[in-house]
Amino acid sequence: MKDKLNLLAKSLDRIKFQESLRYYTFTKSLVIAQSLYIATNLKELIKALEIAYELGIPTFVIGSGTKISNQKIAGLVIKNRARNIRIASIKGKVGINGIGLEEAMVEVESGVTFEELNKFLVTNNLEEFAYVDSLKATIGGSISLNPYLIDIVQQIRVWEDGEIITIDMANLNSLKQVILSVVIKIKAEKTN
Repeated sequence: MKDKLNLLAKSLDRIKFQESLRYYTFTKSLVIAQSLYIATNLKELIKALEIAYELGIPTFVIGSGTKISNQKIAGLVIKNRARNIRIASIKGKVGINGIGLEEAMVEVESGVTFEELNKFLVTNNLEEFAYVDSLKATIGGSISLNPYLIDIVQQIRVWEDGEIITIDMANLNSLKQVILSVVIKIKAEKTN
């Protein structure tokens, strides 16, 4: 494994070995990662997954780390900081009072926290995401645990065994797939 990790380090800069996750997780976890890489965007996340897959190195992706419980994680831990959010489409009506937004499809990368998502939603006059255990939790880590999120997810883009595919919630296997982004349907903020 050590030889494989050294090859990984030659392919990815910023690899750290035997690194405590204390400074990379919301819970200040004392877990030790055999190796750690911080992916600052989706392209880096996919590249790290691809290289580790080709080398046969097990991976463990974390967002804010609110659900980590192991003592030590073998292989490569990838800190996911892919945090883009965009409006993919909108639905509304045009009337005498102008354009009335009813709902929007919002694409959210898996490293986005609920706090970041809510700021985006409020800025764009969409309903805030209220049903969440922790505002510091990420979309990628919470998608299969939050019943409200399960109901509003329209599609999920995942990485699985070297391929990027788009699936729905019914086909999500969080043990085999790494969530890259989700498209959620959000209603417009109600105005009085």
